Amino acid sequence: MAAAGEVLDHVLRLGRPRSVWLPEAVAAVAALHEDGDLHRVLYDHAASTPALAEAFEQTNEALRSRVEELLRAETDLADPGTTAQVLVALVESLTHRLVGTTDADTLAREVTRAANAYLNAACASPRPVGASP
Repeated sequence: MAAAGEVLDHVLRLGRPRSVWLPEAVAAVAALHEDGDLHRVLYDHAASTPALAEAFEQTNEALRSRVEELLRAETDLADPGTTAQVLVALVESLTHRLVGTTDADTLAREVTRAANAYLNAACASPRPVGASP
C-alpha cells in the first residue's frame, strides 16, 4: 500500500497540468492492477480484514483529496470535490472491470480517454444541472 501511495504522490504532485498528471495517474493505477488475480484476492479479502480495508480507504481518500487539489488549481469547477470523487471512482471502477481483458497500455489509454471526456464535460458546464445562472 505504501509503494502505491508513493507512486501516486509523485505522479499527482501539484503544479503539473492535467494533460500530464491524468495519463500518468491512470497508467500508474493500471500498473498497480496488472496482476489482476492478486488484486482481486486483496480486494475480496479487504472487507474481512479491517486493517487492509482501512488502508484501501485511506489510500482512496488521499487520492481523491490530491485530485481535488489539482482540479482546484487548474479549473473553475463549481464542485471540484465531487468531480474528483467521480473521477477517482471512474478510473478505479473501469480499471477493476477491465483488468486482464487487455494489456496495461491499452487499458490506461482507454481509461484516460474516458476520464478526459468526463473532465472536459465537467469543465464545459461548471454549474450543477438545474442551478441558477
